[in-house]
Amino acid sequence: MTSKNSFSTKKVLSFIMILTILNVLNIPFISAKPDAQSEAYEWWIEVEIYSQNTNQNLNDEILVDLYDNIIQKERENILTWHFFREPTLRFRLEVKNQDSRNRIADELDVFLESLEIVENHYFAIHGERINTFDEGYAGERDTYQRMWPYQKKIWEWGAEMTVAAIKEIEMTGENEPSREYQLTRIYHLLALQLSSGFDIWYCFRPDNSGGSLVILSLIASFALGVLFTCLFNSLRARG
Repeated sequence: MTSKNSFSTKKVLSFIMILTILNVLNIPFISAKPDAQSEAYEWWIEVEIYSQNTNQNLNDEILVDLYDNIIQKERENILTWHFFREPTLRFRLEVKNQDSRNRIADELDVFLESLEIVENHYFAIHGERINTFDEGYAGERDTYQRMWPYQKKIWEWGAEMTVAAIKEIEMTGENEPSREYQLTRIYHLLALQLSSGFDIWYCFRPDNSGGSLVILSLIASFALGVLFTCLFNSLRARG
């Protein structure tokens, strides 16, 4: 074997050895594409859902239907999910990859079309209709930065708790403690993790006109209390 051939053989063997080491150490030889679910890229579906007359009870029904027929069915492909009432139902799924996004979005579209209580729906980014999924909601890492993984999980836990509460009241006729109690406790305790009394300070913050939200609500409550007391006394006197 010539020295030239020997040198080529050594290069090939060295290259194979490097690839083997990288594979053992689980180090990618080629940089990952966005489809590999890197930290900087996420695949999301956001759909804006209009129930008949934007009815709260109908929104609850739609939410449970979505949970049972989409989320539970696609658990292996869904990384996280949540919803908000805007008051439309803003429903979001984070999925594993682009193929999952496109397939589940098609499922979602067909399923929502089949629900009579859904008046309208469309794919969106923060409620604004989109033309292609690539223009759609892509998570909020730029806003929340390093805390984004925690934020989206907090939203998911609230969504899961809400679905559980809706199902509970459907099965038993009651929520004790109530859904409102459970969710307000979440807010209160998260606020206490930030700072003692933060939730009280936050409620007393000025609104856009410079007034305090809590003070204004207390004045309104007091005025209504006086009005209904006078009305009650008037009716009792007539009786």
